[in-house]
Amino acid sequence: EMNQPSKEHDQGFYDLADQFIHVANAESSNWPRMRVSEAFLYAASRFNAFNWLTRTTEPDQTPEEAIQEHLARYEAMLRENLELMTPQYPRRRK
Repeated sequence: EMNQPSKEHDQGFYDLADQFIHVANAESSNWPRMRVSEAFLYAASRFNAFNWLTRTTEPDQTPEEAIQEHLARYEAMLRENLELMTPQYPRRRK
């Protein structure tokens, strides 16, 4: 597994994320990676919608606030992973 750059989460968080990544990697042998990526994002959005609709915290948060929070978190995670992974794929840098 990859080294984790952030101390925001404990090892259990990264172990759980790795389980999802293993599923995506396995499915990439059956489907184009872009399709797997889109399905992965769709599944995450569906679970996040369910999680928000059934939440027990932040009862006054609006759907728009939840969307903006999720977008910000996704952007931060994607940027962090691009920074971490880019040295492993030097021909893909721009």
